[in-house]
Amino acid sequence: RGRCKNLSHSGIQFITENALSEGKSVEVTIDTRSSKFKPMKARVDIIRVEPSEDNNYKAAGIIVEYK
Repeated sequence: RGRCKNLSHSGIQFITENALSEGKSVEVTIDTRSSKFKPMKARVDIIRVEPSEDNNYKAAGIIVEYK
């Protein structure tokens, strides 16, 4: 689980409780909780992970595939 902080067509930054590994791929579901947009799945290659101030992790990745 995570909370999106920044999203573009090609990348995403999110906060998570899990220490992800740089270079790994994860599948994410992006849910805006808006009736205008359905949740979408994407495969993300993690390029950066750093601790955040609230004992979570800031992860950034490149969206390599929409599903």
